[in-house]
Amino acid sequence: MKSFRIRARHMAAAGALACVVVVGACQSGGPFGAFDNTRGNEALAARTTLPGISEGQLLACAGVPNRSRESGGITYYTYENGSIVDSRPTSSGGLSVGVGSGVVTNNTRASLGVGVPLGRELSSNYCEATFQLVGGIVRQLNYSTPTSGTAASYNSCFDIVSACVNAPPAPVL
Repeated sequence: MKSFRIRARHMAAAGALACVVVVGACQSGGPFGAFDNTRGNEALAARTTLPGISEGQLLACAGVPNRSRESGGITYYTYENGSIVDSRPTSSGGLSVGVGSGVVTNNTRASLGVGVPLGRELSSNYCEATFQLVGGIVRQLNYSTPTSGTAASYNSCFDIVSACVNAPPAPVL
């Protein structure tokens, strides 16, 4: 019994350490910067810095749009980037089971948990950026993402506008 208590304490300590590591990774942005909002913030800032550039400058830095349309004297250039991942629970049930242990004073407790996924999760690195041009000049830039709301949801939008944001200023003629 004493050996089981010692192992339970080691398991509890290892579990606590794992929680600290996971929380630290989340706060630092994780190994791949998943929670880094820098790119999203820069994409949002581009909505105010890019209006005023010419159609030629836009085509030079962003390339040919995926779609274009004209209506009422306004030209719309839409650029797409990324993909949408719909992670629904599988039809086989998607049941998950977890086992844990913990130490409460001198008594060892063991537990068993069962989870059933509900609903669906939509994750995305997809963005549509639509530039509105009037008279050959960008007047407005709008983004559309399936998970709009936070700066992180606009990270993939930055890939569309980054070359324009980082482009040297056009020479004045």
